[in-house]
Amino acid sequence: MTAADVSRQGAPSGWDEGQEFLTSTGDSMLTVTPPEHARRARLDLTNFRPVPLGVTIKAYGDTIFDGEIESGRTVVDIDVRAGVSMDIRVTGELWCPDVEIHNGDGRKIGIHLRAIGFV
Repeated sequence: MTAADVSRQGAPSGWDEGQEFLTSTGDSMLTVTPPEHARRARLDLTNFRPVPLGVTIKAYGDTIFDGEIESGRTVVDIDVRAGVSMDIRVTGELWCPDVEIHNGDGRKIGIHLRAIGFV
């Protein structure tokens, strides 16, 4: 599921919706229903900050990841519980691109979600 698919199906809150990404605003939620065959959900994340970004990811109320995500693209896997919708909560550090990389973007943003895949 691309970010656009997640946006339509996942009832996101706390995300800025873009064409290619959902951008966390610091405390972000979404709900997805994995396909029946799925064993894992794969969150395709991107950190555009030039240094690591502190992020916590919870699913089904359990902490899946709590640490720093390096600059660039990262995948975080979540074990799926058969037949159960997955509430995913992403919290984390915010940064201002204009302050750190001087690009004119004054928003305070967090991690970016590109897609969710299922395997």
